[in-house]
Amino acid sequence: MNKAARGSRVARKFLRRAVLPPLRMCRAPEHGGELRNQLCRLLTTPVSSVRDLVAEFLFVLCKEKVGRMVKYTGFGNAAATWRKRPPRRRGSGGRYSSSSDDSDTEEYLEAAPRIDPVKEYEAMKLVNLFDKMVSEGVVRPARVGPDGRPQAIDHVLELRDHPPNRPQS
Repeated sequence: MNKAARGSRVARKFLRRAVLPPLRMCRAPEHGGELRNQLCRLLTTPVSSVRDLVAEFLFVLCKEKVGRMVKYTGFGNAAATWRKRPPRRRGSGGRYSSSSDDSDTEEYLEAAPRIDPVKEYEAMKLVNLFDKMVSEGVVRPARVGPDGRPQAIDHVLELRDHPPNRPQS
């Protein structure tokens, strides 16, 4: 898919329409059942080969423009992608048409002013600090055990697979 999208304008345009349809709702890119949402979830997978292929595919569909990738995958996913692997050299990609084929719908254009890039930047700083503390062993992910005390878990993804019990109100 990467080679097809990079090599053929027609294939890229077709894939872009299938994978990155016009944005209509303002919700997290990972939430939902569309192909774009599923690919965004794969951007955070611990399997580096899958993560890198998905990131490269989405980047090519975005005509190798970081701003577009942020628009479709979210600031956090795009930042994590570039943090985990260095960006490719400029000019080594395919030739892209000058027409933008912009997919901003009216709903997205209305919501764009409410998106606060400073808040997203600060949130990413916080995420990076937590990541640093976890990787240095200062804190460890845990869940509340049956006795009410924290019990260490091996990986944060265990919380997603087995969400903690919420107190009923």
